[in-house]
Amino acid sequence: MRLIVGRPFISSIGMPEVYDELRTSIAGVPLKNPFLLGSAPPTWDDEHIIRAARLGWAGAVHKTIAIKETVDPSPRMFARKMLEDVVSVQNIELITTYPKEQWAKWNRRIKAEAPSDFVLISSLMGTGDPETWIEPLQIAQESGADMVELNMSCPHGSPEHDMGAAIGQHPDLVRRVVSYVKRYSKVPLIAKLTPNVTAIVPVARAALESGAAALTLTNTHGPTMSAVDLNTMTPCPNVLGKGAFGGLSGPAVKPNTLRIVAEVKKALPEAEIFGLGGIESWWDAMEYISLGARATQVVTGAMVHGYEIIDDLVTGTRQFLKESGYFRVTDVVGEALRNLVAHSDLDFSDWMRVWVNPDECVPCTRCVTTCSVVGRGAMRIDPVQLVARSDPDECKACGLCVGVCPTGAIYMLPQEEARKRYEGVKATYPYVERYYPRTLAEALAALQKEGAVLKAGGTDVLVKMKQGLLKPTYLVDISKVHELAYIRIEDGYVAIGSATTMKEIAESNLLKEKLPLLPEAASRMAVPEVREVSTLGGNLCNASPAADTAPVLLVLGAAVRALGPQGERTIPIESFFLGPGRTSLRQDEIVTEVDVRQMPEGAGSSFVKAGRTYTDIAQVNVAAVLKLREGTIEYCRLALGSVAPTPIRAWRAEEFLVGRRLEEASVKEAAKMVAREIQPISDSRGTARQRRDAAELLTRRALWLASGLL
Repeated sequence: MRLIVGRPFISSIGMPEVYDELRTSIAGVPLKNPFLLGSAPPTWDDEHIIRAARLGWAGAVHKTIAIKETVDPSPRMFARKMLEDVVSVQNIELITTYPKEQWAKWNRRIKAEAPSDFVLISSLMGTGDPETWIEPLQIAQESGADMVELNMSCPHGSPEHDMGAAIGQHPDLVRRVVSYVKRYSKVPLIAKLTPNVTAIVPVARAALESGAAALTLTNTHGPTMSAVDLNTMTPCPNVLGKGAFGGLSGPAVKPNTLRIVAEVKKALPEAEIFGLGGIESWWDAMEYISLGARATQVVTGAMVHGYEIIDDLVTGTRQFLKESGYFRVTDVVGEALRNLVAHSDLDFSDWMRVWVNPDECVPCTRCVTTCSVVGRGAMRIDPVQLVARSDPDECKACGLCVGVCPTGAIYMLPQEEARKRYEGVKATYPYVERYYPRTLAEALAALQKEGAVLKAGGTDVLVKMKQGLLKPTYLVDISKVHELAYIRIEDGYVAIGSATTMKEIAESNLLKEKLPLLPEAASRMAVPEVREVSTLGGNLCNASPAADTAPVLLVLGAAVRALGPQGERTIPIESFFLGPGRTSLRQDEIVTEVDVRQMPEGAGSSFVKAGRTYTDIAQVNVAAVLKLREGTIEYCRLALGSVAPTPIRAWRAEEFLVGRRLEEASVKEAAKMVAREIQPISDSRGTARQRRDAAELLTRRALWLASGLL
């Protein structure tokens, strides 16, 4: 979402500034800028419309009026989110709940108190009988409406009463209604069309030929079903245990509405269009205008971000015009249409490949996952440079990796240029003196230098150095200290050297037999190329709250051995993590070994994880060890990651479960206890609410899997 809110654009006399380059018009009605509020909750009464008008909106279409007002259920809106961003809103709201006579009073007040250049548009609705439109029309015109919008597009509720989309889906009915209303209209008519048709152009043509001066493209999509609450088996929004189909709005509908605007403008070049659907920023609005709209209407964007987004719409558009060389916003109208062609007219030459800029890559592996499914696996993590690289000989040139990259590090280039950069451009890291010890003693001695930092696999250290988050003066690379890489049984526990790689842990037959939980978690960490170089010690010392091995080692009661100038000490894993990036390890110490107790005989275990992809950094991860005796929980260990500043044991849930029978009720209650006690944050991988919900769900799943009953 491109939403950049700057300072309010208020002039010296206290009213929003008007800029000549933003002026446009629809059906001969001048607009001071191309941004209006659409007919919806943001325009539900006079107070809200006047408030918006004073902030700088060019106009507003008030909530639809008809002969008879409606009643709305509660709740009537449901928002779907992607992380913290609302991507769609389903509503089961209908037209205004106020009588048309009330709107006559409100319209007069709006015209009296809003800025004189504010355009008021009345939204009307009737049935297939054209006469039902006339009384609302007369009220709108007599109360000062500058234009009238005919709502022939509401997709839910209204069609049940021969209104809304029940008219807009049929060109002959559209023609009948518009031509009849035109006889009585004194102001320009706008036909608001529905997207829910197989062919939009015949409907648009019928509206224009029968007297509509402009089109609003479009209304909410639907009827739709956004979600089902699986806990109650109720469609959302849940109205006292029942749900209904509704209308969908927001960013999710924008791709289809952009298509509709372009299709109508291509077929009917003289059409004057309001673009409506998913506009949250100046960029969204300019996309509509570039495809032929002369102005835009905003609904969900205002509902989610407030009327103040007009600031971004105005200032962002002015900056775009200035930097792109356009004198006025009307110069942008339809500019993108000249590059819109039929699919068969595209250039089918194999001209491009993708290239990853190594200095911008933070090897998150999203592109690797995408390429492994969509392509030939051309995208891989280079274990030496620790960046993603795309082999030009294997790349299918689909381009999806460009879109999934969070840092914009992937570029589409002509084949030869991509190949040249692939072969010649390497990752650059800040210069630092490096030392490559061959023994543990040499490594320990080198670490005593001021500013020295230890590097094992480097999957965290090198990335932090490239990002400027870590600035060592001396890098001690222990990748050649082979005495730290081993897996063996010692005195009833399993000893794992700190330099043992995740690949070795994931593939170890000894661990699969004695501690299957650990290789299970290691196999879920990152992609194979990263597992080849990342080490157990490095994963722990990075102290990420989301580290996949940490919850596992917590439930297994592991201990960390550290060696320093003062000798060796053993640190219980519960005491090792102090916070994000912080451990109880001293600056001059090296982790040498992790000792892991074997699970109780007959116990089961599980590791579950939620992330954007199967191998991504965890949004939440959970490890469980469980032992049952005749259906009763005799032993329980439960730990979670990415839900607090450090990986944590779920002590209270463990105590609650031991001695109880493994039943749905006990598992659910333990999971709720976990959700109540964790301290999740919101970040790029998920919101606190999402993490809390995921922790509760994954705790239940982990317990059932560990029991062997799922």
